[in-house]
Amino acid sequence: MFGEVHGPILRERTRGISYEAWRKVLPHLEGLALIRNLRNLQEHGLLDRREVQDLLLAKLADPERVRGWRIFPHQWLQALYQLRPGDGVAQGGMRPHPVYHALEGALEASVPRLDLEGETLILVDVSGSMYQRMSRKGESTYALAAATLGAVLYRQAGGRLFGFSDDLIPVPFSPGDPLVAMVEHLLTSGGYGTCLERALGKALRSFEGRRVVILTDEQVADDAYRPLRPWLLEDDRRRVHVINLAGYAPLAFPQNGISRIGGFSDRLLELLPLLEAQDPIGWMKAFGREHGLEVG
Repeated sequence: MFGEVHGPILRERTRGISYEAWRKVLPHLEGLALIRNLRNLQEHGLLDRREVQDLLLAKLADPERVRGWRIFPHQWLQALYQLRPGDGVAQGGMRPHPVYHALEGALEASVPRLDLEGETLILVDVSGSMYQRMSRKGESTYALAAATLGAVLYRQAGGRLFGFSDDLIPVPFSPGDPLVAMVEHLLTSGGYGTCLERALGKALRSFEGRRVVILTDEQVADDAYRPLRPWLLEDDRRRVHVINLAGYAPLAFPQNGISRIGGFSDRLLELLPLLEAQDPIGWMKAFGREHGLEVG
């Protein structure tokens, strides 16, 4: 019945089906159709069966397969939220489901390894405008996407991670802590105004690192360039990257001294090493050779 149905079409046809039907359809679930239906699998009791776990773990533990799905980091986070254990985990209570750990590993495998020298300061915009949906049909918000990318970058590059809204929002986690915890902290701490100048002024006071990465929609209420300008002038190796996820017309920064990335992609973070490369063409050719691509 379900053997020849795949992808999004399969996901639409699996709503409300029986336990036995789920057992038949499960081997054919891939990509978003798989991770978006984990809640259904859990509700039908399949996630607690060893044969189902083995099947899911085999799929999620295959890095090439996972990368081929081209799933955004925040979409992995939504799947993790579905299987997130209760607060008792921190106190040695409930243990995460085995598939939960596999989802974390799949998220990590889907993100490219970044070669960035020096410490990174990451600022995630969680002001009110960032809680708009990224598309009419989807449930993901710009805040969720920004917080997820910020947490992933923090996991890979280290440095410091903050949110900002009316003020600077400290994130009390280390890079090795769960991504879900970082993202949830950011999303539940914002929702107000956008005072990026105030946040940057505080964050830069003790930051002697190499780069600042700001994930935002650039709808700021103050002069965000004011604290950045003297910080940039202190060292010509310093860089500021503004990732505008929404692509609105007003810009928070002048063009000089700031690199700006507009829009959204599953390969977004890979642009950061390219923007800092002394030989961008050489970097792109090396990247192409590594990934089997032809770069002219």
